[in-house]
Amino acid sequence: MPEHAAPMNQLSQLMGFSTAGTTKVVDRLCEAGLLERRASCSDRRVTYAALTPVGLSAAADASSAPAAALRRRVAAAGVGTDRFAALVADIALLDPAPGPCTAGPGPDCPGV
Repeated sequence: MPEHAAPMNQLSQLMGFSTAGTTKVVDRLCEAGLLERRASCSDRRVTYAALTPVGLSAAADASSAPAAALRRRVAAAGVGTDRFAALVADIALLDPAPGPCTAGPGPDCPGV
């Protein structure tokens, strides 16, 4: 599978959209320059929706905005670094596929 890409049928299943609905969304995202379609090298029937560099940047911005907002709210409430780290650890227990923030503050997940 190409990096930062998923087969169109998998996207349909994940989003709960019909194939036609997924195609419409992908069409719009392609027009916006956020996605591109890529043919599978191993199966001509499979088409991938792949993030473009602009799409990857937009996805990173969109995913970091809620975390930054939460961080600001936690800091404004006076929650200290230790309590915040404990909160992050507790929430990480709920995530079946932990991401970079589960390891604590760092370049991908700055602290409070």
